[in-house]
Amino acid sequence: MNDPSLQKIYYQCGNNLLELNGVNNLSISKSTSFADQFILGGDSSAMQINAPEQIEVSFDRSFIENDDLLRLTGSFPIEKMYVYDSKKFYLINSLYLNNYSAGFSIGELPKISTKFTSYGTSIIQNSNPLLNIVNSTNQYDIPKLGSISITGYSSSEINNIHNIYSFEYSLDMNRQPFYSVGSLQPTEVCPILPIKINFSVNSKMKDEGSLVQISSKTQNNLNFDISISGDISTMSFPIRKAQLISSDITLSNSNTLELKRQFIGYYGLYWSIFI
Repeated sequence: MNDPSLQKIYYQCGNNLLELNGVNNLSISKSTSFADQFILGGDSSAMQINAPEQIEVSFDRSFIENDDLLRLTGSFPIEKMYVYDSKKFYLINSLYLNNYSAGFSIGELPKISTKFTSYGTSIIQNSNPLLNIVNSTNQYDIPKLGSISITGYSSSEINNIHNIYSFEYSLDMNRQPFYSVGSLQPTEVCPILPIKINFSVNSKMKDEGSLVQISSKTQNNLNFDISISGDISTMSFPIRKAQLISSDITLSNSNTLELKRQFIGYYGLYWSIFI
């Protein structure tokens, strides 16, 4: 039986390896693209590789501290990531963030999921990374009860009549690697803008008389942030150029009226995201 306390994930920051805390699930896959070649008469010939191999790494985490990986939505990758199995380190180079999602609900430990892709690289077994390993200090900063808030320019249009109890947030980053002739690794990996943002928020209505006001109001070009506060720091999830695409209202004789709204926004239409 595996002991999860002995298995760790580290990523390089300067000359240090920082431990990634709160990881629950890890998946690593390697794929190769082939082209089907046919000869006259309809017979198939030998399949040929038509693109460099790709490694995909995805993992789920409990949100127990401020998350620096959200800053990787731009053109910079994780230069080196090490997976430690209690005996050996396994190195994956140049991991680019493709998807980032977060789910928060009052009374539950928040979850974050991330998916990375490495283009044209291999998994390298390494018994000694030759870097200073910074282990977890257990200085966790778990969000406090009722710490979810909406701030920013359009915040009053979102939360002026609601009590937020949960939300889901996700970013999708499209990227294009460019290769030179004879090279297995890309010379450049460019982000393709805009970055699409999906955001849904669940609320409890303060006043049932506001139902008519909500159903008749159109919301677009919204700019706001979702802020999560702990004892040490506050983390923000930005939403830009967003529009309301759906509203779900639930009425029950035993519960407070509930409202679920879904937004789609975009980064990079007029300015760039974090980096």
